[in-house]
Amino acid sequence: MATRETLAATDLPPLVKHRARLLWDVPKLGEGEYEAVLTLAGVPLEPLVQTFVRHVFPWEGNTLGRSDVVVEPFTPIRVDGVVLGTVLRQHTLNGLGLWDQVECELADRREGLPLAPPRSPERRGEDGMPLLAGPMRLEVAAAGNVETARGELRITSRTDTRVVTESTWSGGPLRGTARGQWDYDGLLKWTLEIGPSPQPVDSLTLVIPLRDRLMPLLHACTDGLRFNHAGATPGAAAVQQGRVWDGTQAARNSIIGNYVPYIWLGAEERGLCVFGENDRGWVTDPKTPCQELVRRGDVLELRLNLVAHPMRFEQPRRIVLGFQATPTKPLPANWRLWAESYATKLPPGGKPIAFNGSCWTWGALTPCLDLYPRDADLTLWDELAKTKRTGVVNQEYLEKWLAGYANKTDDERTLNRNNVNYAFHMLKGKPTDVLAYTNARGVRFDTPEGRTFLDEWHRDAFSTRTWGHGEGVAYDLNPGESFRDYAMWYYRRMLDTFVDHIYWDDIFLQSCFDVVGSEAYDLPDGSLQPAAGLWDMRELIRRTAVMKHELGRRACADQPHITNTAIAPILSFAGSHLTW
Repeated sequence: MATRETLAATDLPPLVKHRARLLWDVPKLGEGEYEAVLTLAGVPLEPLVQTFVRHVFPWEGNTLGRSDVVVEPFTPIRVDGVVLGTVLRQHTLNGLGLWDQVECELADRREGLPLAPPRSPERRGEDGMPLLAGPMRLEVAAAGNVETARGELRITSRTDTRVVTESTWSGGPLRGTARGQWDYDGLLKWTLEIGPSPQPVDSLTLVIPLRDRLMPLLHACTDGLRFNHAGATPGAAAVQQGRVWDGTQAARNSIIGNYVPYIWLGAEERGLCVFGENDRGWVTDPKTPCQELVRRGDVLELRLNLVAHPMRFEQPRRIVLGFQATPTKPLPANWRLWAESYATKLPPGGKPIAFNGSCWTWGALTPCLDLYPRDADLTLWDELAKTKRTGVVNQEYLEKWLAGYANKTDDERTLNRNNVNYAFHMLKGKPTDVLAYTNARGVRFDTPEGRTFLDEWHRDAFSTRTWGHGEGVAYDLNPGESFRDYAMWYYRRMLDTFVDHIYWDDIFLQSCFDVVGSEAYDLPDGSLQPAAGLWDMRELIRRTAVMKHELGRRACADQPHITNTAIAPILSFAGSHLTW
């Protein structure tokens, strides 16, 4: 007989506008079923009861893909005074840990094949080309004056894979610190701390001056796909001066205000991107865009209006930004000879990539929500691996597997047969490069894993806990740390059997309203400003690359489906991408 025991109890704070939120550290829960019970004091209502389950899994907290190593084709970070080098790029740092200059080489300079399309003369050289028209600067406007903040830089930690810088800075009435954390793919995660100040400031602006002629293209991504601008930098053809673009012109779904989580400027060969989860820590004003492009002569300024209206800093503020120059790494040799089309006749040395284009093909119950086959029966993957090695299909096993589906119609039976037959037929050819479909924003919530980690994985702040057999979300997963543990576990099982490369659908930015597992936060009016999920998505792909390195896999063709969201820090550790 089950026993009922109170494991923990607490009081909620008073309701404000009919709402109360409590972040509560409860005792560690083991395997079992639980109830959360809410009693409203002074109200004649029955207690509200929410049941939930906690399953404990062998994959929780695993170390797959966590090695502190440099994976190919990246190289260790190089530091020479205030010059920091990563593969193909050289960054000269200033006192705030930002860039006085960044120089970028060509991604395909190692390859002997001709380049296409031809470059314009000003973008043709193979030597490093500087992108900035002047140093990045932090402008403080106060009492009618504009002052550029000054800082003192120290390198506090240095390894092959990571460099950390610390700065103390001042500008006008403001004082603070800045911390730069470098990854070996050239990504800078920069945290600006602003201390309290009794004197008011009018504005605080981070200015990135770019060489306009090297910035003919703009890509701006918000929380969605298929509507993001990817094309000419506005005003370039007419050499328009002044403001040529701002964040109010970017379409969005759930982001409140005009903040844009990802902005890239450049040309086909080189560029620079700035990004962040949301406007947390910024002081915004509806009349002032968070980000704007301003052309002054031959300089194109990307201006980040961190403080957009006069204020006093009565409390410390913290703003986190990311910076990365492109290309992030060299292209692999003979990359033009890779193909996923079965109709393409490749010359010698070509790499034909066989694509398992949905979860159905490797035995899942759903087309895009699973990470393991139906009923968690991994024997199918073992059989697929045998066919890949021998070229022979175990027809008896195949028929037994197909009979295991709880189909109700002839169409369902045909669908399952066609998909699984496709996988075995493809593997009969003994392909050397098999790419298997997964969905980076899809997951089932009727499974033991989904029922346990629903609130960590669903992007909504509160989701229904009732999910039918095979139900889940195709676009609403946020791949936080526990999901990455789950994914690595089954990616590893795939790679140990029939798979050579991982495919991710839906790597676009998506608003996440989880105030515990993301950077989502409360706005003054009580509404939730979502996070974009950029750092979590980057880490899913980065960790996969490191895990493959741990397994001795070097020829990486791991492939995100980008639609029209070519986000450099997410794509950096992938091997290829689909569409656009």
